[in-house]
Formats: sequence, C-alpha cells, structure tokens
Amino acid sequence: MGSGSRSLSTALFIAWRYFFSRKSTQAIHVIAIVSVTAIAIITMVMVVALSVFNGFERFTTNQFATLCPTTEIRSGDGQDFDPSTLSLPDGITAAPVLETQALAKCGENAMPVTLLGVDSLYPRVVPIADHLVGGDFYTGSAEYPSAVLGVGVAARLGAGVGYQTPLTIVLPKRLGRMSTILPQRSFVTRDLYVDGVFQVDDESADEQTIYVPIELLRELLMYSEDMVTYLATDHPDDRQLTSSIGPGYKILDIYEQNPQAYRVLEIEKWITFLLLVFVLILCLFSVISTLGLLIVEKREDTEVLLSLGATPGTIDSILHLESYLLSLTGLVIGLTTGVLLVLSQAAWGWLKLGGDTSLLLIDAYPVELRIGDLLLVSGIILLVGWISSRIAFRLFRER
Repeated sequence: MGSGSRSLSTALFIAWRYFFSRKSTQAIHVIAIVSVTAIAIITMVMVVALSVFNGFERFTTNQFATLCPTTEIRSGDGQDFDPSTLSLPDGITAAPVLETQALAKCGENAMPVTLLGVDSLYPRVVPIADHLVGGDFYTGSAEYPSAVLGVGVAARLGAGVGYQTPLTIVLPKRLGRMSTILPQRSFVTRDLYVDGVFQVDDESADEQTIYVPIELLRELLMYSEDMVTYLATDHPDDRQLTSSIGPGYKILDIYEQNPQAYRVLEIEKWITFLLLVFVLILCLFSVISTLGLLIVEKREDTEVLLSLGATPGTIDSILHLESYLLSLTGLVIGLTTGVLLVLSQAAWGWLKLGGDTSLLLIDAYPVELRIGDLLLVSGIILLVGWISSRIAFRLFRER
C-alpha cells in the first residue's frame, strides 16, 4: 500500500515537472498552449451559456409568479369540478377560479378573450394587484359586476377605467340547443364596466385575459354555486396537498402550469450545450496531437527512468498524468474565467440585450450559477481528457 502510494506520488511529481518544463521544440510548446487555451475557452463558454439559460429560466419563473399561483388543484380529467368535498390542510389559502373562452365587445370593437372568474381571495394567492396600471383589482359581484382587463385587451377594445361605454361579454349557452332561427337566443350576454387594467409583460395574459366575478361566470354558464376550473393555492408542498386531497385530482406547480415555455428553454439550453460538446470533440484531435508529441519527446527520458529502476507501470502513469494535467489546466482556467464573467454580469450587467428593451423588465442578460452545471462541465472536460489520453497512448506509446 505504501509502495503504491509512493510510486503514484513519484509519477505525479515527474509528470508535473515534464508538463511545465521547456519543450525540446517551439512547435510542441505552441501546440500545448493552443490545446490548453482551446479547452479553457470551451469550458468558459459552457459555464457562461448554461448560466445565461439558467438566468432566463429564473426570470421566466419570476414572471409567471406574477400571474400564476404557487400550485393549482385541478380534477384528474381536466373538467370543471365541485371542490366542496376536498379536504385541504389547515392554513392554506385556496382561491376558486373558473375559466372559459368568450367574446368581448366594446362599441364597434370585438375580440376573443379568456375569462377568469375569481373572488376576493385571488389577489392573496396571485400578486396580480401589484401590476395594475390603472384602477383597482375589484371585480364586484354578480349583481354589480366589474372587469379587470389586460392592457392589450383594453387597447384593442378601446376600453378602460371610467369609460362610459360598457364592456359586453358574450358566451354560448352551455345547456340547450342552438337556435338557427333566432341565433341570438343561443348566447348569453352581460354588460359590465372596467374597474382596473393590469400589465404583467406576458402576451397571453396582457392580450387575452379578463377577470370577472366568479359568481357572474357561474351564472352565465348555468353552474352550481361551487363549480371551479381549478383552485389556486399558496402552498408550495404539492406532496402534502396530494396526500390530503386524495386520488382523482392533480397538483400543478408553476413549471407544470406552463410546460411549453419551460420546454422551449430546456431544449435550447441542451442543444447549445451539445453543440459546445461537439466543438470540444473537434478539439480532441488537437489534444491528441499534443499528447502524442509529448510522449514521443519523452521517450529518451523514459528509457533513462527504466534503467534507474522505474517500472513500466510507473512510466505509463507519468504519461497519463501529464495528459490529464493538460485537460485539468484548461479546465481550471476556463472554470475560473467563466465563473468570474458570470459573477460580474450578475453584479453589473455589462452584457446588454440587443434591440429595443423599453418594453422589457430587464436590459441585460440574466445569469445564475448552478453547482450542478459546473460539475457537469468539469465531468465532460475530464472525460474528453481521459479519452484523449487513451487514444494518444495507443497511437504513440512504444511497447
């Protein structure tokens, strides 16, 4: 055990001296520097690219948190349901939400919209009231209803707080047959006035959403007084909710509520990462060439070491360790540079987003370092270094 440890430490010492010693020709020295630089640059770009995608993911989550609850409770079949039989843990605020599609009209303007029927509990679960650009987040009651519009809906309909022309909601009757003789009888309508306008910089919400009293929407849809599309809760532990409410329901967190947006980000992130890995593999040939030249250069030295009593295993360890030092040096330089760039971007935002950022909430690329990404990048670089070592060893080592 002690002999093996001494042999490894000796091999590491000699490999270290070989790696940092002056090379016999300038070409080998230049190629070694190029290989280390290439590994360092690719490592740095990997760290920065993954951190940028992490930053955009965090930014997207923060945006969704302004219009989505922490968790949603929906029926397992996706249909509207009566939540009166649900048993929720104590201390959880659960706001009922009823959702449907409708036509909204104001004067001569009309457009399809998404109606969300809510009550007074909703602003306690979703901080939509913090993003009002006019009026208050107040939807009234079925008898005296008000509407809160997305800023895009208000602009397209020509509606707003204090306007004299009412907003008209048109829905098809949920029950009964469509009348071809008097088609207007197949629809229900209701006039209401705008009490608030919000802007969350999300196209689907700003351009399509109208909040109305849930009692009014139940009345228009001919529902019972308890029917909902989902319950919006402020409880982050979906496992506790699942155990409390039992089967037949599904719990959706923010990621599951907006799967398409996160799926696009995830696909872009890993496609970029795989492209960088492909570039790294192309650099493999440069690393192999460098290692091969180093092995050939040290043949005379290895013969001297063998004559002094070094074992063939020790010689092999020296050559392998020298190749690992090449990859490890590039890795350390790249990781250090990448982490410093990400930290400086997070602190000062020196790399700005291109184009017109006046409508965005950020003007610089968001970044977020994650230990898992650093470990992944390190593992990939070390794996490529190990493969390079094996290939170079087989091609250039004399037996």
